[in-house]
Amino acid sequence: SNSAERLYVYDAFVGTSKSQRRKVRFITEFAWQHHFVQNMFVRATREELETFGEPDFTIINACKITNPDSERHGLNSEVFVGFNIEKKCGIIGGTHYGGE
Repeated sequence: SNSAERLYVYDAFVGTSKSQRRKVRFITEFAWQHHFVQNMFVRATREELETFGEPDFTIINACKITNPDSERHGLNSEVFVGFNIEKKCGIIGGTHYGGE
C-alpha cells in the first residue's frame, strides 16, 4: 500500500540530441525531489508533452522503503537502487539524497 498523500510525476528527456535522447518518467513523493529532477534533466516543451506517450524508462523514488534483508543479500546498507532493464523501470529506496 502507498502511504503518500501526493505523488509528483515529471516527464523529461535524457540527452539533448533529439535523435538520441530518451524519454524518462520520474515519480517522486516529495516536491523537493520533483524540483531536483526538473533541474537535472531536459525539460519537455508543451508540444513535446502532448505527444510524449509512454516513457522509455521510469524511475520511482521510494525513499521511505528500505531493504531490511540487506545483510542477507550481501549489502552494506538498507539503501538500494534497483533497475529492471527489460521492464524499463528503476526504483530508488531508503535515501533522501538530493544532490547537495
